[in-house]
Amino acid sequence: METGVKRFVTLTVTTLPEAGDCMPRARKPGKTCYTTEMVKTLEIALSKVAALSDAAQEQLGRELLERIETLKNLRAEIEVGIGELEAGLGEELDVEELLRQLHQEHAGKA
Repeated sequence: METGVKRFVTLTVTTLPEAGDCMPRARKPGKTCYTTEMVKTLEIALSKVAALSDAAQEQLGRELLERIETLKNLRAEIEVGIGELEAGLGEELDVEELLRQLHQEHAGKA
């Protein structure tokens, strides 16, 4: 007779009316797009997490939420940059000079 508590995770996926809404440049603010592979992968990961101890589940949950927040902030910064570029506020970038500067900075830290 099993005495352990089983945990079940329900994952709800909302599909968007138009496939184009999930394209990076066409994505509507607040819309979340999932692919079949991502949902299956997440489902597998969550089933494996459910087998871990409560403490490990809590730690993984905190780490995942932190990662999601970081990605959300990066996406917001990218959207600001795209908006600035579309508004003509972009500046020409000398990639070779940028690489030289980064190499010098990195060499100074070593």
